[in-house]
Amino acid sequence: MTDLGLEFDRFGTLGELVEAIYQAINYYNHKRIHTTLKMPPTKFKLRYYHQLQACLEKPV
Repeated sequence: MTDLGLEFDRFGTLGELVEAIYQAINYYNHKRIHTTLKMPPTKFKLRYYHQLQACLEKPV
């Protein structure tokens, strides 16, 4: 994971800064284990939508 910190001269180009921001957001949403959920947020979201879809497809 990239810690962006407050080191303004850390990145040589704007592209490097954008890539570091992208990597940090990607880690936060896709790999970081949320302490309450016990899984990454995107995995929880997918699981939730699968369960919701299964409930909606059940015949009445």
